[in-house]
Amino acid sequence: FTAVQGAEIALQRARGGRVATSRAEVQVFRIGEVALVGIPFELFSSIGRRITDRSEVAHTLIIGYANGYLGYVARQAAPGTYEAQAARYGCQAVPVVVNAALDLIADALGVRQRE
Repeated sequence: FTAVQGAEIALQRARGGRVATSRAEVQVFRIGEVALVGIPFELFSSIGRRITDRSEVAHTLIIGYANGYLGYVARQAAPGTYEAQAARYGCQAVPVVVNAALDLIADALGVRQRE
């Protein structure tokens, strides 16, 4: 599967870049003081920490590869790494994923999180 994924990414790049848009299902399950955030990406730990550090739930856990697998979400500070090279989504996807998770956590608490 990894070889196929790498070939698909190489083909996308040869045709002009990263995937422009995609739909992804992000879910949050809250059980008391625990929030489980299901995402279909593989995130850099720093991106996951943006979610957990800003979460209003005492214990927030990120579950990658949930609801499918859409590849890596790269952060700008990681150029040249395997993950950044293989990422279908660039750093512009980071706030989209983070804000979606935080919005869902806020909804689970009955409050609005984002500014």
